[in-house]
Amino acid sequence: YYAAAGKSALLELNPQEVYYMSLPRKTCKLTRKGISHDHLLYVNGGFLTSETGQRQIGQKVSIAYDGQSVGEIYLVLDGSYVPFRLAPQYAAYDGAARAESELYWKADRRHKRDYQKLEDEGRVELLQKLTAIRDEARPEADRRQTGADIKAHRTQERRKHQ
Repeated sequence: YYAAAGKSALLELNPQEVYYMSLPRKTCKLTRKGISHDHLLYVNGGFLTSETGQRQIGQKVSIAYDGQSVGEIYLVLDGSYVPFRLAPQYAAYDGAARAESELYWKADRRHKRDYQKLEDEGRVELLQKLTAIRDEARPEADRRQTGADIKAHRTQERRKHQ
């Protein structure tokens, strides 16, 4: 029958829907900035400003994501898929595979940690040098005069003028 009618016994499916259904799922929180997933931020300005988006902010939502690419994720909302693109500040990661982006992120984190360590060491060194300069400048100025010091000074002054 199908062959005579020029049809197939297979179901007709939308390839895009099959792609969406095959993606892995994860639960993330939707914030006013977007969706944070694997240390990256994804945005969809139109959705976030819509009434539906405003109601979802602060809620845990289900997302579908491509395990190979970090460029886009999909918010799963009532059986539909809302695309969220990688935020502009993460443009360096666009086009990278998930494994690559994880390596980039770890390297970036390591560089930031090393930079922070150098900066902290520099601050400590600067503080030590400033303290040494202050101590060398006028060590006697830091000492408070006692009654005995004043009495000894008066005695010295009287002897000079006699």
